[in-house]
Amino acid sequence: MTAQLDLAREEVLVMAFLFSNGRMVNALNRAAARGVRVRMVVSDMREGHPRVRAVQQRGVEVMTRDNLTQHSKYLVIDRRLVITGSQNFTFASQSNSENTLVIDDPRTVAAYVRNWERRAAGSRPARDRPMEQPQEAES
Repeated sequence: MTAQLDLAREEVLVMAFLFSNGRMVNALNRAAARGVRVRMVVSDMREGHPRVRAVQQRGVEVMTRDNLTQHSKYLVIDRRLVITGSQNFTFASQSNSENTLVIDDPRTVAAYVRNWERRAAGSRPARDRPMEQPQEAES
């Protein structure tokens, strides 16, 4: 995935449930530094995660949806290529048994772009703040 991200020239769309893979963070930050527009929709459970904040602070547009567990996992690169599969964008997924599809069919890519745009339209900008720690139950 990171090799394909390093080839991005115009735009990267990211749909992520979990996002904590340092290599992906670095690849997205490199893309943003090259002037690639990088936009991400993440589950509201991940808002404020240190890796999400790391890309946010480098110019990646991060959005989230309240009260909706966003569970899709895919990248659209330059509206020409989709990378999708079962893996979350985490370091742990690299050692899991996962499936990944790389799709370069224009009609399929367009369908993923439309899906991303629908999800983004119902989202809000993610707050750049540390992730809240779960509250301990009072006794």
